[in-house]
Amino acid sequence: MPKQFSELKDQMFGSSQGPGGEMFKINPSAAGCRRYLYIGLGVAFLLVLFTAFKIVPAGSRAVIFNNISGGLSARGEGTTLLVPFLQSATVYDVKTRTYTMSKTHEEGEVKGDDSIRALTSDGQPGGRGYLRAISS
Repeated sequence: MPKQFSELKDQMFGSSQGPGGEMFKINPSAAGCRRYLYIGLGVAFLLVLFTAFKIVPAGSRAVIFNNISGGLSARGEGTTLLVPFLQSATVYDVKTRTYTMSKTHEEGEVKGDDSIRALTSDGQPGGRGYLRAISS
């Protein structure tokens, strides 16, 4: 390499020579490489371990989807163990909520007319077909 390029490289990136003029060599030892390998494997293991558990809160259910077969299963409240990368969980709130709808303005949780008019299968008004309560 021409001298001008090596001087420019030394100015930009620093000298590759030690104080006595000897050249620095980058020679990572096998022990240093193993240490980084073990640290990387440990971090990967912890990530897999944390993704393997799903906590399902009270009043909820978890639907487990098997990514391989496409099957579904339901799990109740508590801690659920998943097979990492093969199963995924979706948590749904299944608490029962009651809401009273009324045509009378002073009755129910919401003031005013919040009733729903029910229709028959052929689309005709149902007469007494007001819904009184629904649960979600």
